[in-house]
Amino acid sequence: MARVAIITDPDTALGFRLAGVDAYSVSSHQEAEDYIKRFLKNREYEIVAYSDEYSGNIPESIHRKIEESILPIFISIPSVKSWREAGKEEEYIERVLQRALGFYVKIRR
Repeated sequence: MARVAIITDPDTALGFRLAGVDAYSVSSHQEAEDYIKRFLKNREYEIVAYSDEYSGNIPESIHRKIEESILPIFISIPSVKSWREAGKEEEYIERVLQRALGFYVKIRR
């Protein structure tokens, strides 16, 4: 079974820890970047998910290393903060789908 690590805010990290996942709580972009660099170097995890809240401030050189990395695999996940700021749940899901698929998907009820 693959070892998974999560890099996220303290509140979200607690939830992942309760689910049995190795979660690293960070309170700044620099802390998140430091963990990403560490996991790129020592490969102690096969999958590393990090909050998209921190992805905007990661230097381009680190982004390239993340994209080129085969092990570990890096995944940007939506943060609770971005979910709450989105307003309606449908709008949030539409944004996530658009980012993942590359085109806009309208959700109808």
